[in-house]
Amino acid sequence: MKAGLVQQAAKIIMSNPTNKIKRQKQVEARKDAEKNLGKQINMFDRLPDKCDVCSKPFDKKSKEMAQTWVVVVKNEQKLVRLFCPECINKVKEQLPNEEA
Repeated sequence: MKAGLVQQAAKIIMSNPTNKIKRQKQVEARKDAEKNLGKQINMFDRLPDKCDVCSKPFDKKSKEMAQTWVVVVKNEQKLVRLFCPECINKVKEQLPNEEA
């Protein structure tokens, strides 16, 4: 009986380092994700109230606007730009012309 418990304890101890490493990686990944989410939430406070190009007003409570407008975030400069669908389409039209 005692020998069986010792063998079980040995199995647990031997497999424990692998599980510990996996847990540590999971904890680190979760912390990184939480940190990135925190940064993104802080940048949301910087969201403009209008299009950066044409100054068309942006309603932060409008689901349609949230799905159609484009937000560009540059974390290094702590910069958030907002573009209405019309302005972003104009930009997209200009890009292929410049590349050709």
